[in-house]
Parts: sequence; structure tokens; C-alpha cells
Amino acid sequence: MLYHRNQITPFVLLFEGRAGSTFLIEHLDSHPQIRARKEILGPLRKDPPRAQLERTRNVLTRGLVSRYKAMGFKTKLRILTDPAGFSNLLHELDVKIIHLKRKNRVKEALSELLSNILKEKINDYNIYSSEERLDPIHVDYREFNWTLRLREDLDSKLNDYISTMKLPVLPIFYEDLLLGLDDQLKKIFQFIDVKNSKTKSGMVKHTNEDLRKVITNFDEIKKKYLNTDYEMMFDEVLFSN
Repeated sequence: MLYHRNQITPFVLLFEGRAGSTFLIEHLDSHPQIRARKEILGPLRKDPPRAQLERTRNVLTRGLVSRYKAMGFKTKLRILTDPAGFSNLLHELDVKIIHLKRKNRVKEALSELLSNILKEKINDYNIYSSEERLDPIHVDYREFNWTLRLREDLDSKLNDYISTMKLPVLPIFYEDLLLGLDDQLKKIFQFIDVKNSKTKSGMVKHTNEDLRKVITNFDEIKKKYLNTDYEMMFDEVLFSN
């Protein structure tokens, strides 16, 4: 079946990293009615700002007809060279926003650190085999705390950016994907106007839910955050893996 351009739902998945974006975009792209691309704007950061805008328009409006009912991609606010122009373009194209974020800031920051180690080891930020999981690591408090504050800042800026766009937004939390993937996918499918369908991703979660099995100096690091909002985040275990 083919869909005319005005029948197609353009969407953008906005996130700031380590929130399951690759996992989610792979699930969406495996849907027969969805074309979902990974990061397409990052490679254009050194080009003139118009390059990202032209690429966005091309991906979200390609052709008069398409076999896809919804088309989109994922990107981060921090890699946009013209955030205002990007927002204006999304308005022009009537784009829907999927806002992917994470509730547990501690695990978000730790995942950022681990992904950098993983990149050096296997040249990828994600794994597709349990054999590629990293061994437990010793965490440097200053590096961890800097990363934690950075993630707070990035997520706050993204929240503000999305709120000013005044476009249809569907918030999706990483933790909800882990605990109820099918329900969250159904919400997304309804949001972008496609039928329910079985989907898949080859990704493997590389961080154990129990941080005691990830951080060799767990007690030392957690102690730094006693009596703060972060304290309970160290102990959260959503499921056993």
C-alpha cells in the first residue's frame, strides 16, 4: 500500500543520550508502516546550518507517495546547529515530537560513562551480544558528579526547548520501556497514526540494573549523595538482569 504525502505522519525523536533511543528507533523501524532513522544530523554539525535543515526536510517529506505511513529520525538538541530554524521547520511540516527521557539520573550519568568506555573498546556505544558487556568499574567521583550535573543541564535545556515548540508531544520514559515495552509502543503507534504491529531490536542492555554489580566502589560513591534526591536512585532495581 502507498500513502500520499499528506497522509504521512512526520515525527522526530528528541532525547539527550543514554535513554534507549537506539533500542526504540530500531523497534519503530522494524514496523512495516514506519521508516525510522537513527542520527542523521550529527555528521552535518561542521557544515553550514542550512545543511541540517535541508536534510531534515528531505527525510520528512521525501516523495509524493511512500510505502510508509510515518517517517522520522532521532536527534539531540546539543547537535543542532540552528535550533530556532529546526523548530520553525518542524512547525512548517506539522511534525510530532516523541520526547524520550529517563527518570533515574544516576543511572543515566553512569550509562554515559560506560558508553564512552564501550566506544573505546568496541567502537560502538551499544552492544548486540551479552558477551560484549563490560566488567564492573571503579568510578571516579569527580568525573561522575560532573557527568551527573551535565546530564541535568542537558535534560533541562531539552525540556525548555520542547515546551517552547508548541507541537504535539508524547513523553516516553526509558524505565517504562523496560517495564512495559508493548504498552509504550502502542502509545507511540497511536500517536503517529500507524497500526499495532510486532517489532524488534537486536540491542542488549549492557548495564546491570543493580548498580552494586556495576560499580566496584558503590558504597563510596553513594555516600557522596546521602540526603539528596539522588540517594534512592542508587538502590533502584526495576528487574533482575
